Amino acid sequence: MLFSFDYSTKILTIGPAPAPPQPMSVTLAGSFQSELGCPGDWQPWCDLTDLGFDLEDRVWQGIFSIPAGDWEYKAALNGSWDENYGENATRNGPNIGLSLGDPTDVKFYYSHETHWITDNVNAVIAAVPGNFQSELGCASDWDPGCLRSWLQDPDGDGFHGFSAWLPAGDYEAKVAHNESWDENYGDGGVPNGPNIPFTVPVSCTEVFFTYDPVTHLLDIGTGPGGPQGNLNQAKAHWVAEDILAWNPESLPADGSFALHYSVTGDLGLDETGVTGADGALVLSWDPAGLPAWVTDKFPHLSGYSAFTLDPADLYLIPMVLKGQTAVSASAGDDSPIDATSIQIPGVLDDLFYYDGPLGVDLSGGSTTLRLWAPTAQSATLLLYDGSTPAFAPMPEPMTEDPVTGVWSAAGGPEWVGKYYTYEVTVWAPSTGNIEINEVTDPYSLSLGADSTRSQIVEAIKDQDPQVQQAARTALKKIDPELAAKMGVK
Repeated sequence: MLFSFDYSTKILTIGPAPAPPQPMSVTLAGSFQSELGCPGDWQPWCDLTDLGFDLEDRVWQGIFSIPAGDWEYKAALNGSWDENYGENATRNGPNIGLSLGDPTDVKFYYSHETHWITDNVNAVIAAVPGNFQSELGCASDWDPGCLRSWLQDPDGDGFHGFSAWLPAGDYEAKVAHNESWDENYGDGGVPNGPNIPFTVPVSCTEVFFTYDPVTHLLDIGTGPGGPQGNLNQAKAHWVAEDILAWNPESLPADGSFALHYSVTGDLGLDETGVTGADGALVLSWDPAGLPAWVTDKFPHLSGYSAFTLDPADLYLIPMVLKGQTAVSASAGDDSPIDATSIQIPGVLDDLFYYDGPLGVDLSGGSTTLRLWAPTAQSATLLLYDGSTPAFAPMPEPMTEDPVTGVWSAAGGPEWVGKYYTYEVTVWAPSTGNIEINEVTDPYSLSLGADSTRSQIVEAIKDQDPQVQQAARTALKKIDPELAAKMGVK
């Protein structure tokens, strides 16, 4: 950051420090120069192997046709050896090797901010396109070719990264290889996967982007003094009632770990850690790791650390799962280390396994509708006399079975033929809010013409005679073509 004080106005201005001045030239000096037309090799003054400076990218780059063979090179600045950079961005460092089995058009890159000189054969050329790039000086957002967000590996440790000072706001990003969308990775390292969300809580916060080109995982966080972790990502997995799998940034011997929850969805993250929680449950790190039955069921979690809940807290789990959840790790002095949201399908299957009937059940002379929704805070059955918006809803309360997570409502044969939806109040990670959604029944056998409402029908061959008659009467109202598609008579 640059702090500028105007003594006459007594105004202090704080902003990003200007980029360092660029050299007059950057030359690829190496053993292949004579192959490219220079009088000889290792000539820093031969401008035939100069790189060009891209003003938008602020990166020196150039493409050269290199013959097959084993070559070496460095970056020489200003036409001399006075300032040169080799392997691992080291001044006067070792030569960089380049082995080519065939003649190849090789693109070379040099960043004067990091002094990293590399090429697209030796290194993965990856950038972070996103809706923040214009803040960095790119001409537009979501530009995989703008290298202001270039993920660099100057120290050669295999991890690529960069940092940027960003205004407060909610952002999204992905990783793109080779300055195009042809190869890109989203949340969870998934090829062509969803965007990776992140939040900058305070303007002028330095945000760090770290990329593993092996797993294709991009980590986004702030540096010391800022929020540690990212609640917009869900890197922890709740795999059983009392077991969570997570790999926090570190596992200090005297550290502490917690599961935070908010039924109202108010969890946040600042420099003190997770905020806005209704409560927090203690997690204990298990050095033995995840049990074999867990890794057999979830093989992609092999290598994750295991955390367990106190048995005395397990009665709270059904309530906790109805809201926003996150885990955190803190050092022995309570300073935050990491935090992330939680993926919960595993624990839902473990706690609320159900293989009974769902959807419409016409038996025993009654009409029962069942919906499996263990994370719902409330559920209401909305009945309609027709499938169009002209028909107003008739709400019917639904009751939850806390053991199975199944919500149900029961009525008489007069419900047969009516249209219906479920109104469900639930925490929605996709929006970060408690949402009230009106949805159709995934188990319904019939939908309205525009598919916005389900209809109460069922195969009636073996049903109660009273229900059969009501169903037949209702089916007479159904369009014959629709009835044929449904396979009913």
